[in-house]
Amino acid sequence: MVFTPDVAFQYGRRYNISLATSITNTSGKGLRNPVNATFVVGALDSSQPVVTGIDFEVDGDGDNCVVPPNDVLNVQNGTLTNNVCTGVPIVVHFNEVMDPVSTQNALSVSPSANFAITFAGNDMTLTPLIALTSRQNYTLTISTSAKDLAGNSLQNSFSLIFRTENNSPQVIAIGRGNQANCNSMAVTTGCWWQTGTPFLPASSYSFTPGLQACPADSTSDNIVIVFNQPMNTVSTVNAVNISAISQVPNSASSIYKGKWVWSDSDRVLTISMTDVNLVCGFDMLFNTGIGGANYPLYLIQIDQSATNVNGTALSSQFNFFFESN
Repeated sequence: MVFTPDVAFQYGRRYNISLATSITNTSGKGLRNPVNATFVVGALDSSQPVVTGIDFEVDGDGDNCVVPPNDVLNVQNGTLTNNVCTGVPIVVHFNEVMDPVSTQNALSVSPSANFAITFAGNDMTLTPLIALTSRQNYTLTISTSAKDLAGNSLQNSFSLIFRTENNSPQVIAIGRGNQANCNSMAVTTGCWWQTGTPFLPASSYSFTPGLQACPADSTSDNIVIVFNQPMNTVSTVNAVNISAISQVPNSASSIYKGKWVWSDSDRVLTISMTDVNLVCGFDMLFNTGIGGANYPLYLIQIDQSATNVNGTALSSQFNFFFESN
């Protein structure tokens, strides 16, 4: 009797073969005694596998969670990794090929999350089926019930914590329409303010009124708002409010959004301010001849009704004071 395997035997693995007494000869007589035997393909693998590390993609490094390979490599047991991207695969490295069934069963993530789990070579890849919760601490554990192909259990359990990114949209820069290097998510160095820098007094952020009658539009009093991701163009424009805090000449305290335009894949909003009216007006006309720090003073507010293209609200209301010179 010859057994021909339909799949090649695994090197280093022990196999069992059994023959029961129900096996009969041509006369119908059963086997006198059952037969049990083992054999090893090549040399016996008795080494216990280990997790060598885990790879994460993190936000805030300039690639916006989209550029492989992962940024943080071979993270070790007992560590904490911050700003992990919510929708990018996590790769677990072992020192040898693992048994998929036992390894997947040995994996736990708390709070629970839905992953598609695949195996290739020594790696197990966890791809989120639904984006992980923003700003959430997760504990990833692989117990010793994970086995290699030879049946050896994981030498030690492996556990670490990772915290996901804040994937809510945020204002990352604001400036004037006539400022160089203030026109895209990648180019914000010329703006009044950009994320990572402190907010200064309003006198540090000044604009020159355009003083042009309709339909002219001077860029010196246009406001540029830069977001970190594509925005819902309707809800975001509606969430922007510009107001005069100090009294301005001719009682022109109402500031309107005369017109606006989106650019950089709906991440940059440029608004033409006007204190005339919404029928025809794209420039500031009534605040000339006034001097002094913080006067006339203006406030731009962007509330949390501003959303990205997926409907996620702005992480917090954005307030910014500036003045006219």
